[in-house]
Amino acid sequence: AHGERIPAHVVRHMAEHANLQRVLLAGSHVLNLGREVRYATDAQYKALLARDGGCRWTGCHIPAPWCDADHLIPWENGGATDLDNLILLCRHHHTEKHRPGVTIHGDVHDLRLTLIDGTTIHTRPRTQAAA
Repeated sequence: AHGERIPAHVVRHMAEHANLQRVLLAGSHVLNLGREVRYATDAQYKALLARDGGCRWTGCHIPAPWCDADHLIPWENGGATDLDNLILLCRHHHTEKHRPGVTIHGDVHDLRLTLIDGTTIHTRPRTQAAA
């Protein structure tokens, strides 16, 4: 790197006033869709398959093709259709997660669900659990 150093205050000013746009190359897909789309796209589902491997409920071995992409923060509560707000759950556990009294803590990489009876289920992506 040659040339002049840019003072920190100039870099901060540039960052604060920057107009950033996502640029995709051929074959790329946007994986964080915010509130533009409610349901996971095929590209997001493939990313979830790679990360989660199947139903995220501890002890469940239902494979990804039989799972739903579920919002951690529900869509109707302002949840985004972004990878950091989506997990794979089989239909049974998807329904269980939405039962009244079930609470969710953590994020997609370290998730804890507390059931009505007080049981806590701790889950991580299968790819992390195997590492």
